[in-house]
Amino acid sequence: MKLEEKELSRKRVLDESSMTINASEVLLPDGKVRTRFWREHDGSVGVLALDEEGRIAIVRQYRFAIQRVTYEIPAGHKEKEETELEGAKRELFEETGSTADRFDFLGYMTPSGSASTEKTALYLATGIHKSTARDLDDDEFLSLEWIGVKDFNELVKSGEVWDPKTLCALYYAVAEGHLSI
Repeated sequence: MKLEEKELSRKRVLDESSMTINASEVLLPDGKVRTRFWREHDGSVGVLALDEEGRIAIVRQYRFAIQRVTYEIPAGHKEKEETELEGAKRELFEETGSTADRFDFLGYMTPSGSASTEKTALYLATGIHKSTARDLDDDEFLSLEWIGVKDFNELVKSGEVWDPKTLCALYYAVAEGHLSI
């Protein structure tokens, strides 16, 4: 069965410095035409930071779109001029005040493949050097906690953690033998 859709036309609906929204007319595999709205995105990074005591850096922050405080690994947009690794190092420092001796690439995930071109590069950071000198964005309000893997796994099982990049990073780290839960 053919699954691909063919783009017939594209129109920019919104073009701001932080995002572009497009409306594309597409031809479906069955011959029907539909409109797809989607966001162009430069990419993002997420860091599963693991300290010497086996705890994970977790930030809690309010997410307006879902009207909820979330548990997430340090993460954010990748700046156009930086590599994914540079973005991971920057986000770890901005959100936790920490640096790391080692960054291992875990894999990629797409947070919303049906509506965005965003691709998130996930890293495991070890050899953590902690500091209180965070560098949060002016619209960023979050709290930092270092949570044991078993306690964090309980938060996942209870439904408190459901952020996709956080769950993917945890899965990659377990699958590659960096963590056991």
